[in-house]
Amino acid sequence: MGKTEDFEAIRRLTYEYAFAVDTRNLDSLVELFVPNAVFDPGPGGVPVMNNRDEIREFFRETFAGTTHLFHLTSNHIIDVDGDTATATVYYMAAGVTTDGSSFGANGYYGDTYSRTSNGWKFLRRQAAALLEPDYSNWDQAQG
Repeated sequence: MGKTEDFEAIRRLTYEYAFAVDTRNLDSLVELFVPNAVFDPGPGGVPVMNNRDEIREFFRETFAGTTHLFHLTSNHIIDVDGDTATATVYYMAAGVTTDGSSFGANGYYGDTYSRTSNGWKFLRRQAAALLEPDYSNWDQAQG
């Protein structure tokens, strides 16, 4: 696979992440990460997750506490080095809790990827805020 194909595959991975979250497809979402992946959702006080099981539990709880989720990703800056890659990926995220309250965040992910036999997967995903996040209703979203 050439660098252009790697870039496209990595961009697609980030789009698949957003789609899996927004459509609440937990199994597809978790499969986007290597087994020992680290996910740091950044602002909001949520603990860092250190494997697929912890990532699954976080999103299971998130899905249970929300009725709608929406993510946009863009501005990919990708660097590939053999079977690993890093990227900065901007995001806009919004949601509605089960009680009708809304929340949102805007920032970027600092990603690290690993090439596997099943394509590129997240090795580490860490969110950073660029605008002040509105997590004022996040407690309701967590049940």
